[in-house]
Amino acid sequence: MRNWRRNEQDEKFGCSQTNIVPYMKSSPILKQAAKFYSRKLYVFFENEFLHGLGGLCVENTSSDLSRFFVWNIDNSTDSHIWIVNFNSLEGSIECSCAKFEMMGILCAHCMRVMRQLDIVNIPIKYLLSRWSANARKDLYSGGKIPCLGMNACQLISGSSNLIFRNYVCRFAYKISTEA
Repeated sequence: MRNWRRNEQDEKFGCSQTNIVPYMKSSPILKQAAKFYSRKLYVFFENEFLHGLGGLCVENTSSDLSRFFVWNIDNSTDSHIWIVNFNSLEGSIECSCAKFEMMGILCAHCMRVMRQLDIVNIPIKYLLSRWSANARKDLYSGGKIPCLGMNACQLISGSSNLIFRNYVCRFAYKISTEA
């Protein structure tokens, strides 16, 4: 527990003292991610982004640019094909790997399709506040966290709300460190 708190304090200090420098300084997506994400999440995001650019192939399978097949360049390691659906009217993108639905961060497949479509910014709805560099500050200053469902929001109020937020943050932290 002591190591966990120490690592958390070091991460908080690092986030507050220096800016993250993107690996590719000319990439608007990496610049946006560097300003938004905590250091740990940024490193994870950057690895996904670079894998999407350098390790994946994409093929459009529809006439309206709404459905794409994505696969690894090196089929010897993984011959799986992911399906990415893009809705330009809603500005939504989803992948068959469901990484965003499970972890709250865009996968390499979605980022590869975004690059193919010349989308230069991450849509705001895919930047979850729980992964931001300011998540802890927002949480303890009474900031909003997204509700997990209508029933969950009705059950929590007052001081129990803080307990619930702590639980959600610890759970998210545990998931992010095990990934």
